[in-house]
Amino acid sequence: MKKAIALSVLFLLFLSVASFAQHQVVTLGKLPEPKLINGRYDVLYATPAQLISNSPFVSSLPGCTVTGYTFSILPSGTDFIGPYAVSGAAFSPKLVSFFKDPNNKKGKLFVEKITTTCDGAGNTAEPIAVRYSE
Repeated sequence: MKKAIALSVLFLLFLSVASFAQHQVVTLGKLPEPKLINGRYDVLYATPAQLISNSPFVSSLPGCTVTGYTFSILPSGTDFIGPYAVSGAAFSPKLVSFFKDPNNKKGKLFVEKITTTCDGAGNTAEPIAVRYSE
């Protein structure tokens, strides 16, 4: 009987540690979740219109809300722009106007320092990289 109780306690402890160690991935609306390859998340691909229409950022874990992030952009053929800090989960007006500009048709978007709140506790999520082109 003692052995069964000890095994039950050990099993419950394992479950609580396993659930605590869940990886939180943030996605952009309905764009696919990036895949974990060799310990790193792959790059997503989207058009500027898809990026705008899929805002805001959404957490993969239930009960979690994106509360802020920083973004930087590397437009094709020009200099690196950013980083800019944003509060909330939606695209900032600066980011929306950038992607609506017809001169910004190709490049890479980097979203980092993604902060979330999960059941009242602060958390961070993995960074996101998106290659965009028309």
